[in-house]
Amino acid sequence: TLALRADFDALAIFEDNDLSFKSVNPGVMHACGHDAHTAYLMVLARELVKIKQELPGRVRIVHQPAEEVSPGGAKGMIKAGALDGVDNMIGVHVMTTIKTGVIAYHNKETQTGRSNFTITIKGNGGHASMPQLSNDAIVAASYFVTELQTVISRRIDPFDMGTVTIGSFDGAGSFNAIQDKVVLKGDVRMMKETTRKVF
Repeated sequence: TLALRADFDALAIFEDNDLSFKSVNPGVMHACGHDAHTAYLMVLARELVKIKQELPGRVRIVHQPAEEVSPGGAKGMIKAGALDGVDNMIGVHVMTTIKTGVIAYHNKETQTGRSNFTITIKGNGGHASMPQLSNDAIVAASYFVTELQTVISRRIDPFDMGTVTIGSFDGAGSFNAIQDKVVLKGDVRMMKETTRKVF
């Protein structure tokens, strides 16, 4: 039994276009190829049914929901038995780095594992005219974002791989106020579970 897996979900991104397939829900869209994944796996399932008598084994179609929300829909599906009796699985995903019309594959890992985090940096707010009386959270958070990149260059084995991204830096305020709080949201990616533990 071979399982073919694709994921579907939405990302918290405002879709700023006027395409016919634009998201009908403001603030979320099927980014990362999610709508394509659902569509092509459905088409593939339909075509495989037409030739099922010619196949020497069984094919199981797996549509994994909640791919973008940790821990994602995979754990629930596994617990429910979606992979019971499966000998091998192929995970399918669009890749913008591959030419349109080309299907590429290889054994073992293709995509990275991921974790995310939220950090709140607290200082003491104040007025821009008297910075000596404050502890500027924006300055501290800015140093943190820059220094965070040294995790990759100084903590990760050069023969391994990992990335750290700060995707949200929220320290909104007025032009002349020193902020007392900044909230950062970030993402880490890795190919090995042992690397996740380093992060």
